[in-house]
Amino acid sequence: METQTTGRSETTESDLREIAADTIAGISEEYHAALVRETLDSCQGRSAGQVVDLMQNIAAARHYPTAEKHER
Repeated sequence: METQTTGRSETTESDLREIAADTIAGISEEYHAALVRETLDSCQGRSAGQVVDLMQNIAAARHYPTAEKHER
């Protein structure tokens, strides 16, 4: 008999922000929520590494501006 895992297998926004902190940090702050939302829509059943790769792919495809500080 096969066992299926049920319960808390869904990734939350908080989980996602922790898993992909480096990716989020590289994106301008005003785009964080959009990136997290889009990644959450597609990350169910994926490992942490796959979620990070997914987020990086989404960010690259959307050409989100990076969070660079300009000193003058």
